[in-house]
Amino acid sequence: MRISNFDSSAVQYVDIIDEKLIICFKSSDKEYTYHYKEELVLKLIKTIKEKKSVGKLITKSIKSGDLEIFTEKE
Repeated sequence: MRISNFDSSAVQYVDIIDEKLIICFKSSDKEYTYHYKEELVLKLIKTIKEKKSVGKLITKSIKSGDLEIFTEKE
């Protein structure tokens, strides 16, 4: 599911696929993939509905560990 119907100076879109959250920032076309805690999706939806900062939520979630970078094991 792609979420892109929000105003953000930092985040272009967010994809939720299986157990991964993929974020594309406006500063580059590179996508970053994270493991996420389920309550983060609810926070994201609430943040968008309240027209608050999606970028701030993402940054805070990375720092708190609610988002952890996804690395594939070879």
